[in-house]
Amino acid sequence: ALARERDPRVGLVVPATGTGHVHDADIYAGWRLPLAGPARPRRVYVAAKWEAKERVRAVYALIRAAGHEVTLDWTIEDDTGLVGEERAAYHRAVAERDLAGVRGADVLILLPHERGLGLWVELGIALVLGIPVLAVGDPESAGIFGALCRWVATDEAAVVLLGSIAVRR
Repeated sequence: ALARERDPRVGLVVPATGTGHVHDADIYAGWRLPLAGPARPRRVYVAAKWEAKERVRAVYALIRAAGHEVTLDWTIEDDTGLVGEERAAYHRAVAERDLAGVRGADVLILLPHERGLGLWVELGIALVLGIPVLAVGDPESAGIFGALCRWVATDEAAVVLLGSIAVRR
């Protein structure tokens, strides 16, 4: 068994020595993003596949319960019944809102999926803007740019870390 110590930055019990494994008790192993000390409220954008909107809504609930703010709830969008130019105009407006949501975030939570499309664009925007990214799941699922993210095993672990990440603002 690994020796464990309490991390005063977020009150988590973490291994005294990093293992490199990604699981909730070891969420700091291999950490590359600086931590900011005591937890602070953050503005958060969640990037995920459209079909994962129920999971995203559950993550929003966790974010809000932890005292943070969601920059954009894109799960309410619906283009049902729209066709032609009306649909194209709606998609342009949604894309602009998504961009503003990412730009307004202190941290992006990435819920990767191999068939996701927009979530990879949103990841790229966050990386270009220097917004820290907490990604949930398997680091191998994100290609080379996944190496620029902090990986955790669960949605809950990502939310726990939010307030302790140093941000660019």
